[in-house]
Amino acid sequence: MGQRLVPHSGYRQKQAKLFNYVKTQGKITDILKENSVGIVTSRDNFVFDTEEKRLKQKIYDFLNRDISDQQLKAKYDLKENKSWTINSCRTKLEIEKDKIKHQIYSCLYRPFDIQYLFYNENIIERSRKEVMQHMVTRENVGLITCRQQSQQGVLWSLVGISNKIMESCAISNKTKEINNLFPLYVYPKVVKQKDFDYSFWPAGKDGRRPNLSPEFVEGLAEKIKLDFVSDGAGDLENTFGPEDVFHYIYAVFHSTEYRKRYAEFLKIDFPRVPWPKEKRIFVELCKVGEQLTGLHLMEADILQDDKKWPKFDVKGSDIVESGYPKYVAHADLPEKEKVYINQDQYFEGVRPEVWEFHIGGYQVCEKWLKDRRGRKLDYEDICHYQKITTALGETIKLMVLVDRVIDSNGVWPIK
Repeated sequence: MGQRLVPHSGYRQKQAKLFNYVKTQGKITDILKENSVGIVTSRDNFVFDTEEKRLKQKIYDFLNRDISDQQLKAKYDLKENKSWTINSCRTKLEIEKDKIKHQIYSCLYRPFDIQYLFYNENIIERSRKEVMQHMVTRENVGLITCRQQSQQGVLWSLVGISNKIMESCAISNKTKEINNLFPLYVYPKVVKQKDFDYSFWPAGKDGRRPNLSPEFVEGLAEKIKLDFVSDGAGDLENTFGPEDVFHYIYAVFHSTEYRKRYAEFLKIDFPRVPWPKEKRIFVELCKVGEQLTGLHLMEADILQDDKKWPKFDVKGSDIVESGYPKYVAHADLPEKEKVYINQDQYFEGVRPEVWEFHIGGYQVCEKWLKDRRGRKLDYEDICHYQKITTALGETIKLMVLVDRVIDSNGVWPIK
């Protein structure tokens, strides 16, 4: 008879850890049921723009029959295929010409990079309307994450946030790292929901209901001994609400300890949300998650304090030139470290950990400037970049605080 193969102890421990991870935590797709991958346009260069006026000009050109199909194709690098041609699209847009002016929306294109989008299903490949409708012109917030991680040798960071509709590569464009948006609220009178009855929850502001599993909410309420209110935030003394749940999740996903502890599992499936050990932990993480949310939506008051911004004092063309940005470190004086946008001009005081900070597949400080090569930064662009670096610096501090609150010696369900 052949020798029986017995799994080595390391393998058994890993399998036991995986079993506990699955059993004791809720997968994000089971908590925030309604979700979708982001918008795919197949024509980003045409339907996206950083300036609304320039986008409107593109649309005007598209509707102007004095400009031929071939001229449009060349000018805007438009690619035709069997299912989409410039001529047929122009005809469809002409029919609904009066509606077009109401179809320009802000969209999260890349981390901290909000662009204008011509959101018309005749020209966009996949609008993801069934989910994005909950974000368009509505008060909402959505979690962004991915099913799996394809990057090797880096710690998981596939998490972001948006209060707008979202492009499919908002936090990563790496192979297999498809970006999903999970709205916190669902609104009435939109596309029929798939398989989940949201009428379980009382209607809140504008008829919205939380996109939350009752089973998860009930389990969480039992753990933290608070009553759930179905709209907004609770007082965290006696009640908690959907926004508190969102903030808790967002804080946990920014825990370096969480990312290390579950690194292998985060490579193969959507992240899971561990139960808080007690009310105190939940409340403190809610507060940190709220701060992270404010920073990443660029709404935090601290971002208005220009004393915290890196300096941009050297006069020049303000153009991000080819081959830039370039980062120059300073061994002794961190406040002198520079991000050059051309040979002469730079942002001064961007610390190495801020410059190197990643959200998903993007090195944020580099990516934002890299996408603007050849462009002149206006005053708002410069201020926005200064706020981005400030937000990332504060994020790094809060990630340390999250781990302090969690206390890996006693809180995590898997030890």
